[in-house]
Amino acid sequence: MKKMTVVILTSLLLAFTSACGSASKSATETKETASAASEDKHIKLVMGDSGFATQIIATLKEELANDGFTLEHVISRDIIEPNKLVSDGRADANFMQTQAYLDEFIAGTKIKNLQRAFYVGFLPVGLYSNKYKTIEEVPDGATFAIPIDTSNVGRPLHLLQKLGVLKLKEGKKPESTTVQDIVENPHNYKFKEVDQLMLPQTLNDVDVTMLGVTTVALQGKDPNDAIAIEEYSPELPFILIVAANTGVIGTPKIKALEKAFESDKIKAFFDENYKKTLRFTFDLNKK
Repeated sequence: MKKMTVVILTSLLLAFTSACGSASKSATETKETASAASEDKHIKLVMGDSGFATQIIATLKEELANDGFTLEHVISRDIIEPNKLVSDGRADANFMQTQAYLDEFIAGTKIKNLQRAFYVGFLPVGLYSNKYKTIEEVPDGATFAIPIDTSNVGRPLHLLQKLGVLKLKEGKKPESTTVQDIVENPHNYKFKEVDQLMLPQTLNDVDVTMLGVTTVALQGKDPNDAIAIEEYSPELPFILIVAANTGVIGTPKIKALEKAFESDKIKAFFDENYKKTLRFTFDLNKK
């Protein structure tokens, strides 16, 4: 720092020349970084190692290989680590969350270098039971297992309101609704908030459980066989997304990853295995 001060005081001309040189070097480094990013053919994608994640990874690798890219499956078994891996630059992208969850995560952690890369599709949740087929069969005082995270807990509550069996505060959106927003509960339903990953294990312990349709399909059941199931709306923030580090947004490899997700083979897989319950939302990426 002292040396720089001496130089500046000794010769303004030298300082100006030095500054120009630094600016030129900085511009060169920026171009080199951009060039390196455009030539990067290796993609690190974070997903779990169960469910449809393991079933689509081979297809994604095949599709990307056709375009000259290699895909590395980075395995994570929780819903927090994937975003940390991407935000830290240890992975390029992840596929494990909705837009609502990403918004909640960013707000809670103040992470700035993580954002949606593209939309994939809407996978609804439903109310499922091993005891009852319709809401009319569910007795007063029944216990419902619902997710504990704030971005999803409102989803089953809005399904119940739509069925006309409880009432929520007026104007509350699903992504911001909690149990405290129930203003009328004439059937005296009880709600047990559970970690999302543990919800499938509650089916035999409670009367009704909120589950994603993919979870139900993986159990060998028809995901459409629900007491109630969500309907798609583009305004809902529960659309599955691929999130990426801001440093790779818009790069060729993220564009290639998006193309792979939009492939006919991926679409066919979900249609066949999940009874067409996934509503693809690639059209939103064009807006």
